[in-house]
Amino acid sequence: MTKQNIFCEPQLFIGDSENIDFGNVSLIFKADSSLHTLTVTVYNPEYNNFNLFNKPISFYLNYGANDSTPIFRGFIKDVNAVKEHVTIKALDARCFLTGNEGVPISITDANNFDGYTVVQFLQAYIEDNINVNDTIIGLSALKDIENPPLMDGVREENTTDVYNIIKTKIQNYNNDADLNNIKTCFINMVDDGLYSNITVETDKNLPDAYPSMVLTFNNGILDYNYKKRAPASSIVVNSGDVVGKFTYGNTPLGRLGKSISGNYESSADAQEAGIIDILHNYDTIDTLNVKCNKGHYINLGEIVQLQVPELEISKDFRVTGKKITFNNDKLSLSLDLIKPYVIMRNYL
Repeated sequence: MTKQNIFCEPQLFIGDSENIDFGNVSLIFKADSSLHTLTVTVYNPEYNNFNLFNKPISFYLNYGANDSTPIFRGFIKDVNAVKEHVTIKALDARCFLTGNEGVPISITDANNFDGYTVVQFLQAYIEDNINVNDTIIGLSALKDIENPPLMDGVREENTTDVYNIIKTKIQNYNNDADLNNIKTCFINMVDDGLYSNITVETDKNLPDAYPSMVLTFNNGILDYNYKKRAPASSIVVNSGDVVGKFTYGNTPLGRLGKSISGNYESSADAQEAGIIDILHNYDTIDTLNVKCNKGHYINLGEIVQLQVPELEISKDFRVTGKKITFNNDKLSLSLDLIKPYVIMRNYL
């Protein structure tokens, strides 16, 4: 059960009602376009008789001060009730764009979104199908990205999984990244105090990037762990009769090969796809997780600098995941980090 402490006084609201007695809070955020999740146990047996499914829920962390915006805003999607408590799982508002929650749409030769950017299509779909009577998904943070992917040629019959269409097009954008400044993008939610707004986040330009936070053992780091791997250094890209090949440098870690396939018009295009794949994933650090006592409000995609004894991880990283747990008076935070991508102009 929740106990207040001097640093963190969280609040939980279901609908417009605040719930005082709760615990086992878990918040998970991922920079891979996955939906944000909240899991919480409410110690109120009266909820056993309530229909909680699809009710709005918001959670304020209030770490160090009262928050003006919730760290999570979403809708209840799963309820497990027992005699003395109710365990709730909630997803952010993007849940209404996917699965059985979505409004069916058919994109055909006669009725399509050719010429629309992905963001324009997303905004039109939300305005016409989701935000009909109320604002479920905020749109104030939605804007097109540079060289945006288009909806040309997209055809779907009676689908409710609009979100998968968007994610697929975003992934194609990532694969077609500028070789001289590779950046990726992902779909995220940003709260403005009134609504949770959908947006497409793009990596910052590395030459202009500055760490949002520096972590040391004297300032923030509690512990960390990481796994190493031998990354692939050679690749063959197949596209019918078109073949592209690429080998990264002198392969100091040994030559480890891989192959991929796709639709490419020339060997140069296929080779370019191979360069992106190899250098995008070329890092001996496979996973890096840092347990820390600051950074609870850091945004996905932000740059964090580690200053630790191991030189191979004493550098800048991007935040790709964040997990916050709270129970009784214990608050914990862990960050998933990856190294910023290689500038590729030297390998063309």
